[in-house]
Amino acid sequence: MFNKKNYQIQYHNNKDFIFSIFDDTDVATLEYIRPTYDFLNDLDLKITKSVWPLSFNGESDYKGSHTLQDLQYGRYIRELHEYGFEIAFHGPTMVSAERQAIKKAFHIFYDIV
Repeated sequence: MFNKKNYQIQYHNNKDFIFSIFDDTDVATLEYIRPTYDFLNDLDLKITKSVWPLSFNGESDYKGSHTLQDLQYGRYIRELHEYGFEIAFHGPTMVSAERQAIKKAFHIFYDIV
């Protein structure tokens, strides 16, 4: 039986609690996210930023979203990771993908982060 008194959680840097924010990458562009992330970094508030590695040229509600295949966006995401932001894989692209695309997406993701 679970005994709450005997269960202690060890948080990073001996903090008392954890507060988590996850930023969904839908419709993210470099111009749109940079001011927010620069501000968060200035506050030393690190959150989780999700990304799509692969671009998509078909019809989608998220057309125009930047991906790791956009060079400037990819560089900025790498900078965020170096600053201590967690970068999360949101899937290969904004739509379903075949196995080869999934493998390619993981390679791109791991090259960036």
